[in-house]
Amino acid sequence: MELAHFIISLLQEIPYRGWITSKEIQSRLEDKGHPYSRRQIQRRLKDIAEDCRFPIELENDGRTLKYKWRLDSQGMNLPGMRPQESLLLSLAHSYLQSLLPPKLLNDLNGLLKQADYNIGSKINSKENQWMSKVRFIKDSQPLLPPVINDGVFETVSNALYLNKYVNIKYVKLGELHKDYKLGPLGLAQQGQKFYLVAKDETDNKIKTFALQRIIEADESTITFDRPENFDLKQYDDNGRFCYGDGEKVKITFNITPNNGVYLLETPLSTDQQVIKYEKYFQITATVVDSLHLDWFINKYGDEIEVISKVPIIDFKPHIQG
Repeated sequence: MELAHFIISLLQEIPYRGWITSKEIQSRLEDKGHPYSRRQIQRRLKDIAEDCRFPIELENDGRTLKYKWRLDSQGMNLPGMRPQESLLLSLAHSYLQSLLPPKLLNDLNGLLKQADYNIGSKINSKENQWMSKVRFIKDSQPLLPPVINDGVFETVSNALYLNKYVNIKYVKLGELHKDYKLGPLGLAQQGQKFYLVAKDETDNKIKTFALQRIIEADESTITFDRPENFDLKQYDDNGRFCYGDGEKVKITFNITPNNGVYLLETPLSTDQQVIKYEKYFQITATVVDSLHLDWFINKYGDEIEVISKVPIIDFKPHIQG
């Protein structure tokens, strides 16, 4: 049983893209509580590589032994994975891969590839058909994603995953770059853009940084303690990703029935109130004041008339553009 567990643990660490050394495998296994020696790992992987059931490539440059799955392999075969589980993993990967840290994705690579294989190899299966029956539809004009410098996303997300400091060079539009030492607290995707929420060690303020404006990022070896009172959901609810400062307002506006009917289906807030008149709907709701709110109002042009916008709270956290 111990030998089988050892082999499974080794196979789970073999990547499909790029190589991994026996030293790196040893370090990963130690992190998971498996203190195998490098010699044990090398000897066992040599035996596995010679077994045709496990198509693993082995490279020896004279100093270092490196391993990876062959490109035509299916990695670890998991016959116990049910079709529903394969489907769920494939769908989750499609929509969450940009929000998962590369290290975690690498750890899951075997499962994900096997899930794709389980679905793709059964052309007429219900699971295979389902992949073409569902789609995420954008609710705004499609835009191409901004270019993020090589290594920035991987470095930032890994530092976030491991609670390590990260040093960046950051450029705001029309300005020279500035150096920051940050404690990463969250990563968010808004449309095609990614934002890093982090504590700036210079002034101890929590700020938002657009990843496409980070020129360079270097992960520190030093870890930090996350602020206990920080909540990424609350940060979002305060409008911090909508170019707002967290201030809530009670807004009242009149809107034509043809447009107002959609707000009956998808309300602006849980306390939204609607009074229907013959020529317009009068709507009142508590929302975060932001540029997104202004864009929402402006897109209706003459079809909407704002009656009032009254502040409810006075909370203005700092925003880093």
